[in-house]
Amino acid sequence: MFIFEAMGESFKIMILEDSVLVKVISLKNEIEKRQNVINELKDTMNFSFFDAIDGRNLLSMKYFKYLRMLKGRAKKRGYITPSELGCTLSHFSVYHDFLNSDKEWLLVLEDDITINSNLFFLIESIINQNYSDYINILGGQEGLKRPRLIEFLFRKNIRILSSPFYGFFLYRTCSYLVSRAVVERLYSTHKNFCYLADDWGNIAIQSNIRGFTYCKIFSHPEDLSNSRIECERK
Repeated sequence: MFIFEAMGESFKIMILEDSVLVKVISLKNEIEKRQNVINELKDTMNFSFFDAIDGRNLLSMKYFKYLRMLKGRAKKRGYITPSELGCTLSHFSVYHDFLNSDKEWLLVLEDDITINSNLFFLIESIINQNYSDYINILGGQEGLKRPRLIEFLFRKNIRILSSPFYGFFLYRTCSYLVSRAVVERLYSTHKNFCYLADDWGNIAIQSNIRGFTYCKIFSHPEDLSNSRIECERK
């Protein structure tokens, strides 16, 4: 499934095209972010960019259509911002593209991640141990308000969270790995309801997901001043 070669203390990894599809979600005009991703991943894996949907450009008719479909955290607060909706629709579209491929696993990344761990070893472990009924979160919890949970998650290379309710303590969609079976369920959920993309707890329950695994392969910036989503939430 994987090919790797030792390079000093690091590994050069190639994820073969017949097993894992790697998609990086990024707005088409985010040239600098895209170049940073290329610099991070070019010697690590084959990947392609998915042109993210900019929710600010959606027609009002489409926006209000999804507003009537709100579930979970978004329904509780009564709205979803245009950029949040764009994020949700981008991930939904990636699921659609993946299901039209012949791959067995989908690795979804966003354009603000950095690698900080042994990518090959941990992803190989997730696949080989067959966490195919889990949503495998690969980091990105930096700067959140639950330091004790983060400390708990980091005690092992791969932390198994065998309940969908753990999703209520996990945030962001910047890096996760899912099997075809899980993507099919996520796609069905997003086709019928409108959740915030990182409403993992409610999405997992609605999608009948067994639970989560967590390992810190990728990091997310703690400074959110340049985040469109965060700016719209203020």
